[in-house]
Amino acid sequence: MQPIEQVIRWIEKRKALFCHRQLLVVSGDEQWAHDSIAKLLEHAGSNSVLWFGDHYSHNIEATTNFKSVLGQEYHWVIVNGFSGLRGNALMALSGCVAKHGIMILLCPDMPSWHRYDDPQIRHRVSYGSTQVDFLSSFIQWLVRHVEADSTVSVLTEKTFTGEIVEYSKLCANEPDNFCATAEQAVVVNDILKLNKRPSGHLVITADRGRGKSSALGIASASLQINATTRVVVTASHPSQTARLFSIYEEILSQNPLQSSDEHRMVFIPFDVLLEKQPKFDMLFIDEAASIPNRILEQLVEVYPRIIFCTTVNGYEGSGRGFSLRFKPYLYHRFPDTIFLTMREPIRWYPNDCLERFFNQVFAMDINENSDINLLTSITEEQNKKNNETFSQNRDATVYRCFKGNELINQPIILKQIFALLVDAHYQTTPDDFVRMLDDSSHRVHAVFERSPIECGHPLNTNSGHPQNDKSGHPLAVALTVSEGGDALNELAEPITMGKRRVPGHLTAQRLAFEYSDPKLATLNYLRIVRIAVMPSARRQSLGSNLLNQIELQALEKNFSAVSTSFGITKELLPFWQNNGYLLAKMGIKKDASSGEFSAIMIKPLLQKLKQDISIMNQTALANIRYQQDFRLKELPAELLNQLLLREEEATIPELIEQRVTSVIDIYAQGNRPLSNSEWYLSVWLRFPNTYWDNKVLKTDVGQDAFSFLSKLVIKKWTLPQLKNEFRLTGKKDIEAHARRCLNILRQSV
Repeated sequence: MQPIEQVIRWIEKRKALFCHRQLLVVSGDEQWAHDSIAKLLEHAGSNSVLWFGDHYSHNIEATTNFKSVLGQEYHWVIVNGFSGLRGNALMALSGCVAKHGIMILLCPDMPSWHRYDDPQIRHRVSYGSTQVDFLSSFIQWLVRHVEADSTVSVLTEKTFTGEIVEYSKLCANEPDNFCATAEQAVVVNDILKLNKRPSGHLVITADRGRGKSSALGIASASLQINATTRVVVTASHPSQTARLFSIYEEILSQNPLQSSDEHRMVFIPFDVLLEKQPKFDMLFIDEAASIPNRILEQLVEVYPRIIFCTTVNGYEGSGRGFSLRFKPYLYHRFPDTIFLTMREPIRWYPNDCLERFFNQVFAMDINENSDINLLTSITEEQNKKNNETFSQNRDATVYRCFKGNELINQPIILKQIFALLVDAHYQTTPDDFVRMLDDSSHRVHAVFERSPIECGHPLNTNSGHPQNDKSGHPLAVALTVSEGGDALNELAEPITMGKRRVPGHLTAQRLAFEYSDPKLATLNYLRIVRIAVMPSARRQSLGSNLLNQIELQALEKNFSAVSTSFGITKELLPFWQNNGYLLAKMGIKKDASSGEFSAIMIKPLLQKLKQDISIMNQTALANIRYQQDFRLKELPAELLNQLLLREEEATIPELIEQRVTSVIDIYAQGNRPLSNSEWYLSVWLRFPNTYWDNKVLKTDVGQDAFSFLSKLVIKKWTLPQLKNEFRLTGKKDIEAHARRCLNILRQSV
């Protein structure tokens, strides 16, 4: 029997059984793989099939944007690996496979797949990091999991190997209250109990497929039918609540005792809820992790009874942010908040093969119980005990540095390291896992607790890795990436002018653009992308010690500076300041997920850079002073004081005269936004003898131009004020008029 016939027979047998979802890998020549899929579709039909990737030629639904099909279900999801792989896409699409369904992955011959010229490589490596003989460590890691997992079926031109994985213990539904599992019934019951209390909040977290949204729909229908409770639903987008409303309407349609339209559940955007503050009984927030924390914090101050429902692990990483940032806030602000976790899947069977496979591949099989460390602080006794351990035995830890191809040969350490990064950073995603393994500019640095075998040996400060996973657990971990340098030599000018942006090189590109200095694009930076310390090992200087090791290694490898970029908070800022890092750039917009302003901090390694970085720091702080009552007015006062406390006295215009002129030139040409240029423009206006000739003010057109710019960047008029005063139509018109006025004054130079 031919291999393709064996697959068809395997598919037919699955139809007659209660089977787990499974992965089928079709590995071989690209044209053969496409022909094989055509034969499978010809036999099985094209109903409920999704094709993901390029080179689509079959009569089925197709997309190259995985986010466009989130929340939908298909019997087959076919991923064309020949058009490239992305971690986030694989993780998300696995959740679109329906119960009993199959995910099919097309790929080159597995033994040589890691050498394949992946079209998606630009999404996972920095510009200039690609090599002619690129080898993908992630693909090697993925293939090892495919070969080791007996639930994964593999079709090649010569063979088919695979087994049918049945689910022998079928769960009976709960027909009395529409709940699919006893766990879902508990959640619904707790929501109904909350309705009897005058106030209180309930948090429901779970992986995908656990029936969270369905539970909200069941509860809301019951509240309307039995208690005429008015429920309002909100989310970052109405489409996220489709399942909730579908269940709600289905239940109401089957119940003859429907309430009046006055009590029907409605969707209201969260900005409207905060602005108009309508009256109702209970608020449901679906996929709460996709809403900025600052919005959630405002909602709990206005509405006394809220149900928060969200995914915790997945392709976007935002669910971890909800656990790391918002849950601790809610716990301390409202101690009687109820926290529930739904673990039993509804959209597929428990111990699902496909979910388990991708959780293992992307090291996402994290225990949610670890969140208890986030909700309760470490006791003083614990800290004292840890302090004694590390102070009494300086050899209790060992430092290691890894490349991606080294980590895949240390699977236990790899998973421990990534789990720590995920637990500590809300934006860590499967794409980051792939990038960590494949980007040659990335390195993982870790401080390990020595195993009994290693204790007594001197601290190893050289690059290397523990053999055979014998070292203890990682206590502190940092992910770094090399940026700038020769890779950006030819692009330094267009990057500075705002005409070019390449993948990666965050520090080099942003500083060159911010300070209008091409030299800043070509310095060699080592950026700390993530740094994390185990909760039980914090306050023992392990993070600072790890930084010291990274800086020593960076100096040995001729880096110019070490940098970091993060959402700035009053808790994190002192750590970096105390380790000698200076603020080089402050963002003026809050991050949508964290609700925090971004910051770039930098530490020079070369003596000749210290003055340049000091000037950058003083410029950044002057910009903060300028923006504190304008674009940074939501910056917490305590954080503002922390930032400005170390501000040095300096004559800023004299120090950056050339830089101000360059920024103004770029802004006048339309290559730089007003929000990044306002402070420079205010300095330029206030020093006419330095930058422009005030003789132009003797003309009416010059007076008008100066008046407008003064009101724009010195008096900081609002957009409505400017529109009314100068008869302008909107933001774009105001920016265009600002450039016209600026060029009138520049002509006087």
